[in-house]
Amino acid sequence: MSQYSILPQQNLVVSHGKAVTIQMSTRKNLDNIHAIQILNNTVDIEYLDGTPNKTDALVSDFQDLIDETENALLDPTVRLTVDEYKQVVLHNISLSFNTELSNGYTTKGIKMNARIFDIQQLITAQTLAIKLFNTTMNIVDYNNVIHNDIPVGVVDEIITELGQHYQTCFDKKQQLRSLVYAAKRKQDLDTIIW
Repeated sequence: MSQYSILPQQNLVVSHGKAVTIQMSTRKNLDNIHAIQILNNTVDIEYLDGTPNKTDALVSDFQDLIDETENALLDPTVRLTVDEYKQVVLHNISLSFNTELSNGYTTKGIKMNARIFDIQQLITAQTLAIKLFNTTMNIVDYNNVIHNDIPVGVVDEIITELGQHYQTCFDKKQQLRSLVYAAKRKQDLDTIIW
């Protein structure tokens, strides 16, 4: 059984207890309508200006609203404009970028944290070790295991590899972001994934 309540003034369509916001201000012939009730093949129209209710309208007159409502109920992103959907995709790219870095990176046989903050901490610790004339230093890996007496030269190589990994991830993020900004359709945005 198909059942729809269309409220053009509120840009709202209710179907089977679920409400969907649909922009209706640009649609013709809806400006004087308070509500449209559709039950199977019966259409009742209630007007704002006191015009007697109409019951002989055709379901096909409102098929575009019905289709848009059904699509929106199936996938919440359908309700989003292209620009709003771009924000969702950009957010997902940022999450994937952060997840990639948070998962760590193995260099010189040691799995290390790969976020920029973690790399900067390692650089600071190495700089301090060098200023104190230490030739080795202890580092803490991704799993909080301490590795003792790592030569500062090896730590420098670890920092370089972590930096390269970070830069690779950052470049990928920026490339995907530029694809998002260039996209014109939602279908184009659906193909942009980490």
